[in-house]
Amino acid sequence: MSDSIASIDAAQAIETNLATHRRQSLLKDIHSDEERKQRLQDSERNLGVKIKQIMQLSDSSDEYQLAKTVEKDVDGYLDNYKSLRQKGVRRENLYEDVSERYFLASDSIKTLIDANVVQAHQMESQAQEYSAFGRTLVFAVGGLLIFSLLILMLGFRFLVYSPIRRLHKEIRAFDYSSPSLEIGGAKEIQAIHGTFKDLASRLIRQRDQQLVFLSAVAHDLRNPIGAIQMSIELLNDSSNSNQQERVQMLQIISRQVAQLNGLIEDLLDTTRIESGHFELKKTPQDLISLLSEAVQLFSSYSKNHKIVLNAKDKSIFSEFDHSRMSQVINNLLSNAIKYSPKGGVIRVDVRNDKVNAYISITDSGIGISPEDLPHIFEPFRRTKTTQQSIPGVGLGLSTALKIIKAHGGDLQVDSSLEMGSTFEIRLPGNFNCEGRKSSEVFNDISS
Repeated sequence: MSDSIASIDAAQAIETNLATHRRQSLLKDIHSDEERKQRLQDSERNLGVKIKQIMQLSDSSDEYQLAKTVEKDVDGYLDNYKSLRQKGVRRENLYEDVSERYFLASDSIKTLIDANVVQAHQMESQAQEYSAFGRTLVFAVGGLLIFSLLILMLGFRFLVYSPIRRLHKEIRAFDYSSPSLEIGGAKEIQAIHGTFKDLASRLIRQRDQQLVFLSAVAHDLRNPIGAIQMSIELLNDSSNSNQQERVQMLQIISRQVAQLNGLIEDLLDTTRIESGHFELKKTPQDLISLLSEAVQLFSSYSKNHKIVLNAKDKSIFSEFDHSRMSQVINNLLSNAIKYSPKGGVIRVDVRNDKVNAYISITDSGIGISPEDLPHIFEPFRRTKTTQQSIPGVGLGLSTALKIIKAHGGDLQVDSSLEMGSTFEIRLPGNFNCEGRKSSEVFNDISS
């Protein structure tokens, strides 16, 4: 009878080590890799030791065959797990892929335990023929063993199996709504559930950003298309022979087409950058010359704004893509005008420290709130105060930052509500600078 009890203890140890191995295989990023790998190795070693122990304790061919079945199913589970790991199966898919082999091995262990329990009862019956004390002792041990097995099974179901089933059900039922179910169970399972909730929240935010983006694009496309359609209808009006009005309509169409083209270019730039097909054609050029061109380009945008270019040097050379750098400067100047609707001075400062060049564009506009500031360079991100009043899809600053990063530089912002904003570009390069007036003020911009 002692051999049967030892076999049951060994089988329970196999079941415990098998559950530990399966749990540790799913806990990547929760424990350290070294700690997790050590636990996996300990479980695998203990499984082999306990299976050999059961075989040595087997006193019948049937019990030996059950032990061999346990060995085969446990080895099948371990081989399947190692094969899936070598194939690089993601952790979120590993659970389902190893479950079938795991439960097959678990059933074999339970069958072995049940057989030993039956054998223990048989021995108990035999012991009853010898003494009442022996019968009582065997009955007590058998009852305790059965009770322990029930407690173990209930505990395993409560701590591991049921929470994993609930987590699996929640993952399969995910429909872009925030998961709220508390699954309970062991801390490791709750940690996996927390990771899933974080991932679900990121997916929900990403989908919301996409919906906002689609809405903004539709809005920005509808306005110029509507203006173009109205202008075409007026041009087709046979009763309208005023040449000046026809010229004005053509100018409106031209501006709206340019606006559409700019929106499409922003979308294409974002696609190129995200897909890794973004290339720069960098050559040594004068930053101050580029800034002067940009300021002059915006000289007809608003009668309420004035641009001031401050540069202590006559020239500051750096290696950059002229087209892309113009795109960045133009975007920042356009934003400075757009987000200071009351007008005012827009200051463009450029300096260098022989290692980096710094370009800052400062306005006195509406500024950016503290809660929006950390997210200002995220794609499709618009501040809450300007989403309805100022058009745009939120791609300009995201694209500008990536262009500057591609040049080996950086783009930062300093802003407060109603206090204006300052965007500063840092560019690396070897510089050749000569004297220049400390401040150059361009004429008021007039429409």
